Amino acid sequence: MAADRAYEMTTTDSGVPVRLLPTERQPKEDCLTLTPHELAWLNEFRKRLLEQFPESVKDIIVHGYQVRGMADEDLWMDVLVIINDENPEDDEKIREVALDVSELNYSYQRVNTMPQSKSTDEERPKIRPYWRQALEEGISVL
Repeated sequence: MAADRAYEMTTTDSGVPVRLLPTERQPKEDCLTLTPHELAWLNEFRKRLLEQFPESVKDIIVHGYQVRGMADEDLWMDVLVIINDENPEDDEKIREVALDVSELNYSYQRVNTMPQSKSTDEERPKIRPYWRQALEEGISVL
């Protein structure tokens, strides 16, 4: 990160540190790197999930470019929502919430859901590689 460049620091509604960037790629740090639109989208998405699915949502994890410090306006934010596997019908409803929030003039983000049972930690080798990477590198915003 260039020493002469000033970045605005803020947090998600849940207190996770966020460095707001214009559009250029930056080295990885221990916080999310989001555009103002991404931050607005993430805060609204989180709020709606917690209101509509308080029993189903177990975690909300941002992973990918925004965790690696390489976010820009041309890349979507990868979000993994871990849901209780006792409510599989919530999977599609959560994606609908993501689209609804995107229609509020925020940027489109890619949202995936991962059903999780109590035994998921024991079954970690069976977890899809995409989910495993998200769990390893991601930052929880719950």
